[in-house]
Amino acid sequence: MNDEKLGRIAEPETISVDGEVIQPSGQKSLPPVLAAAIVKAQSVARAVGKDGKNKFHQYKYASAEAIIEEAKECLAAAGLALFASHWNLGGESNGKSIGRIFVTYQLVHESGCVVDIQNSSPVVPERGRPEDKAEFGALTANLGYTLRGLLLLAREDQSTSVETRDDRGYRRDE
Repeated sequence: MNDEKLGRIAEPETISVDGEVIQPSGQKSLPPVLAAAIVKAQSVARAVGKDGKNKFHQYKYASAEAIIEEAKECLAAAGLALFASHWNLGGESNGKSIGRIFVTYQLVHESGCVVDIQNSSPVVPERGRPEDKAEFGALTANLGYTLRGLLLLAREDQSTSVETRDDRGYRRDE
């Protein structure tokens, strides 16, 4: 990855407070008002129903829109809001993806406390999904997964989870 072209990008799923990156070891704690608000938001979060269906692979999933709706309610109840402050496309093309979308979100508390959350997702164009649509689709999926991780939003039905699906027989239509 070309750091000069992309600028300094933190590893996916890192958090920065006042510009200082917090490593997974948790060496710097979140401001207490923000930590309490996140705990409150997680405590009111409900499982998100599977309202979408992948017609090709025949499985149900919770759409990013359903996750966003649930997350907005939980965040608002705790005096929080989340928005994308900036994003860019970077990384290397590998034949399937044209790179990754790197997004910085700001988690804002009504007290004025702000924390940056950074995450990335692959951008994968396919037949019927040109590069521009793949990029915006990756942005939407990234937001959904960021909110799911922040609020620990459960799946309504674990038995049909994409992680438990057997895809060994799948052959990509070239």
